[in-house]
Amino acid sequence: RSDNGSGGVTEYFRLDGGIKRTIFTENIGLEDNTQILIGSGNDLQMYHDGSNSYISDTGTGSLILQSSDLFLRTNSTENAVVCAANAGVTLYYDNAAKLATTSTGVAVTGGLTTTSTVILSNLPTSDPGTTGQLWHDNGTLKISAGG
Repeated sequence: RSDNGSGGVTEYFRLDGGIKRTIFTENIGLEDNTQILIGSGNDLQMYHDGSNSYISDTGTGSLILQSSDLFLRTNSTENAVVCAANAGVTLYYDNAAKLATTSTGVAVTGGLTTTSTVILSNLPTSDPGTTGQLWHDNGTLKISAGG
């Protein structure tokens, strides 16, 4: 406990031997370039250098983020990547969904530009009857007009 600046006393942190934890009841402030070092070999490091913020996994193994739903945002409201439990991953451009994994593959919203070869495998070998679907007919690529 310490003086709270207003003439009173406030608990800022306590050591709790019953649960083997240090409990902080007020914000922890670290100055620029001061790191939070985790692991006996300082394998996980978190810090701000005055310009950028970093989370560095410098040890063995992988950095694993676990959550039922994970959002990477460019600010507090604009999605960049959303990973939804049992539902897939969606990539965004300017907060608009552009590429999403689905139970059957990938859905693209908008145009698709490639700088390399596109390989289409397992195409139907007869007209599938679905408008706009590609199919293969004895070496010829065809587009179905629908049925």
